[in-house]
Amino acid sequence: MHGNIMLVIRIMAGTLCLLLLLTALTTPAYTARILGVAPFPATSHKILLTSLFKELANRGHHLTVITPLPLKEGKPPNYVEIQTGVTMQDVFAQEHVHRPPLSDALLNRLSGAFDRLAARESIHARPATKNEVRRGQTKLQFRRYDCQEQSFCYQILRAMNGHRSDSTKLFEIGEISPYLLMLLMWQVGPKVVESTFENPDVQELLHSNIEKFDLLLTETFFNEGLLGLALKFNVPIISVCTYAGIEVTGDSVGNPYPYAYIPNPFTRFNTHMSFLERFQNTLLNTYSNLGHYLYYLPKQNELLVKYFKDTTENLPYVDDLVKRTSLVFLNNHFSYSFPRPYVPNIVEVGGLHVKPAKKLPQDLQKFMDDAKEGVVYFSLGSNLKSSDMPEYKREAFLKAFSKLKQKVLWKFEADNLPGQPANVKIEKWLPQSDILGHPNIRLFITHGGLLSTQEAIYNGVPLVGIPIFADQKVNVLKSEESGFAKMVDFQNITEASLDLVLNEVLSNPTYLKNAKRISKIYLDQPKPPMELAVYWTEYVIRHKGAPHLRSAALDLNWFQLHLLDVAAVKRSSQNTQRNEYSYGLVADGIQISNSLKGRKP
Repeated sequence: MHGNIMLVIRIMAGTLCLLLLLTALTTPAYTARILGVAPFPATSHKILLTSLFKELANRGHHLTVITPLPLKEGKPPNYVEIQTGVTMQDVFAQEHVHRPPLSDALLNRLSGAFDRLAARESIHARPATKNEVRRGQTKLQFRRYDCQEQSFCYQILRAMNGHRSDSTKLFEIGEISPYLLMLLMWQVGPKVVESTFENPDVQELLHSNIEKFDLLLTETFFNEGLLGLALKFNVPIISVCTYAGIEVTGDSVGNPYPYAYIPNPFTRFNTHMSFLERFQNTLLNTYSNLGHYLYYLPKQNELLVKYFKDTTENLPYVDDLVKRTSLVFLNNHFSYSFPRPYVPNIVEVGGLHVKPAKKLPQDLQKFMDDAKEGVVYFSLGSNLKSSDMPEYKREAFLKAFSKLKQKVLWKFEADNLPGQPANVKIEKWLPQSDILGHPNIRLFITHGGLLSTQEAIYNGVPLVGIPIFADQKVNVLKSEESGFAKMVDFQNITEASLDLVLNEVLSNPTYLKNAKRISKIYLDQPKPPMELAVYWTEYVIRHKGAPHLRSAALDLNWFQLHLLDVAAVKRSSQNTQRNEYSYGLVADGIQISNSLKGRKP
């Protein structure tokens, strides 16, 4: 009996030692206090950033997170949120978004790509005729209307701000010019920063002399004024870019951005550009840089001064503060994009939010398991509601789905779907990544959001992309170029067009083969993206901002960086040499002439 008791004690002691060892191995040797900032009120931004915040908290670090979108569940005990309450309705409100100081002619040209359907529905009392549309008269009328408005492109804002008025307007946006999109964000960004700082809890943090942090971990998305928090708490900065980034994203760490083969992410170009595409890419990037540094950053600097002049000494200009960034995470990966030049403190962590598929809830698991011919999954993301699409579009989907031998799982936000075929199951919310990881999934019909595209790539699932706005069309086009997707224009969707594209992707094994090929390349990484992000976050903390990673490019003026000063000196030297050569020729000519004439020079 005594021997049995001793055996039990030994087993318990061994188990306790093992648990202590595992805890020591999985917990960092130190715990840092991290201030996380995710200010933009978009669900896709929240998903990416909170994935990293939560993982750092689970590793033992203490997180204080400023966010408009709090976690609903699964919040660790060492994870504190400061809820700003900022909404998309706030930042896109008409009274906060004003027309920039541009001429009517330039504004017309920049806003000309607004979709004709949105223009027709928002502007015209009567539908545009086919002849008007063919002649482009609808767009011209929209442009004239836009230029008469005091607020900047309010019709576009009203359409984008679907939750405030009519969410069906989101389906009418269509393709917005990247020039117009940047103008829009240059207006919206400062409003997000101001709304965040005006929150009473954020104000309390700003004036606190008690709180101490080791790192500012923030999104980089038109919110440079928020970097004043790094000055307030004297901490290094890590920025998280929720997409592939534009030139000014890399400027924060002195990264090169050659226009010849790196396209702006808001264009449709790939890395092999024609002369015209390189010209357009250069034009867009030049416009982006000039607007960013001359028009937009002064707005952010005003906010920096407004909120930090009383609490921070020797306040720098906002661009100088941006260039104190220690490291940038990009939500990108070359497997589905293209190779780019990076300095050591830019790290690709594309798809860090994606996790291996888990077992589905019982009813969904049975639905998927019983689908002998496979399942087609249909979701338009978190901002778009398929229940809001026009009825005739919805009927086209229903008729096309009813002809499929596969089952269809549809994220549909209403309780009932009139005319629902027997092979279609609807749910208001679905665990997308887990569904895409099920072996019976055959196709993902998506809006082309970056996070959804990454989840499909992770699981090797072919796509039918129906982009609506922002970067969705670019994401779908890149997927189409990689051979695992087909794009459908939402405005031109019919039963016949859906039949054609669904049969093409489902019956042609090339799409699945290419999806698996890209997935294999993406998954072949030395560390999963989340592990990489955690490592580099802790690296910057361990090395006090890692100043040894800082590029000397940050210390050069733009003309020095592009060697314009060297070119000018070389040009001047060539001119001097040319003049000396000319003088020599003249002297030689005179000497020869004098010799012929019997004279001495």
